[in-house]
Amino acid sequence: GLGSEVGRRIQARLGDDALGAPLEVWTEHLGGQLALLGLGNLRVERWGRALVLRVNGLPPGTQALVGAVLEGALQRGLGKQAELVSFSDHDEVSYLALSAGTAARARELASNGSSLASVVETLHRGAA
Repeated sequence: GLGSEVGRRIQARLGDDALGAPLEVWTEHLGGQLALLGLGNLRVERWGRALVLRVNGLPPGTQALVGAVLEGALQRGLGKQAELVSFSDHDEVSYLALSAGTAARARELASNGSSLASVVETLHRGAA
């Protein structure tokens, strides 16, 4: 899919250093690809052990598409199986990158009204 192609492009740009590149370098390229596709502006944050990808300026109705692109790019570009759980806040969407089992728990918490910060805190406490 599109996310896999984005990950492939990033791998090609970074060359042999792709898998060893610092996360900040890799996500800078990912943000550039997302912007070129007109899908918003990316910034990445670490919340303890949690990785949060924040996108603002998404075109209306593209939250699921952007999540799929990011997920596919992470899997192809970094070789990491991650699932993204999204949290909307007005004009910004935050995607929490998690393992499959942890993502299921995070989705459950989010569906019960928990905020991103609350979900991350719960997961860090080991209540997942």
